[in-house]
Amino acid sequence: QFIIKKDGEKTKISSQKYELSAEIDDNSWRVYAASLEKITKKSDIFKKYDLANGSLLLKKEVSSQNIEFNMLVQGTKHKILTQKNLLIDDYSINGKYNTQTEGIVANINDLVDIDIAQNIEIKAHDTGFNLDAILEFFSSEEDEVKQNSNNKKDDRKSIELNAKNCYIYVSDNRYLVSDTIDLKYKNDILDIKLNHKNGEAKLELKDDKFYFFGDKF
Repeated sequence: QFIIKKDGEKTKISSQKYELSAEIDDNSWRVYAASLEKITKKSDIFKKYDLANGSLLLKKEVSSQNIEFNMLVQGTKHKILTQKNLLIDDYSINGKYNTQTEGIVANINDLVDIDIAQNIEIKAHDTGFNLDAILEFFSSEEDEVKQNSNNKKDDRKSIELNAKNCYIYVSDNRYLVSDTIDLKYKNDILDIKLNHKNGEAKLELKDDKFYFFGDKF
């Protein structure tokens, strides 16, 4: 299933069955999975977030503490980003994993920056967010916590998002245009605040109930 051969100073490993290849030398290593589905069948995380349809490149220099990754995800059901009426289901994710701090920084589609440390901080610009997909995602997170008594609220990371020149996609040709969007998810409560000119709107998801407040919006 795996072929191993020497090529100068490099050791090369490949598998047609798993569509997997790797290169290792004294200074670096590189692993490429052309089909995530073939190597993540037993991964609960990849199943949960629907990431199996795509490819992944991992690489690391021996002198660096970072593992760099490039992931392409195609046809995911989590269509959180939008461009007007187009719900985006293909994502290009590039980033680094720090092996010392276990922190992750990543960029998605050149529109969203993510910093995962003690909490999750997200910055975005010039894109849309699909309201239905956001509510579905956080509702499923809340349901999972309720089913798993070992997952305490205080142990989970909070999520904060700040977006500029973005909008909330409600349905075709219906948007909540905003100069800024601030989202916070903590202790099973999702708060979204939108500001546009002199108007302000607030959306809240709590205990499986959705609330909307607005003024001059």
